Amino acid sequence: MLKGQKALIAVCGSNPAKAQDLAWELNRLKLGEALAIDSKHPGVPWPKVSQPERAGMDRRVQALAASRLAQGPAVIVSCGTA
Repeated sequence: MLKGQKALIAVCGSNPAKAQDLAWELNRLKLGEALAIDSKHPGVPWPKVSQPERAGMDRRVQALAASRLAQGPAVIVSCGTA
C-alpha cells in the first residue's frame, strides 16, 4: 500500500457468509474498504474450463485483479496450499 492511501481489499472464499464476516471485521480495522466477493460478482470472470463450478474463487479474483492492474493480458502465478 502507498503511504497515506487506503487499500481496496477483496475477500473471497468457498463460504460466502464467512467472507462477508471477514470483510466486516477488516472494515472495523479501517485499513481500507473490504468487499466480500462471491461467484456472482459481475467483475469476476467465469472460467473457461470443462468444470467451471470447480474453479476456485481465489483464482478467479486473482484473474480479475491482474486484468485491472495490467490493463490487458496477464500471467498469474498462484502458489496455493491446496
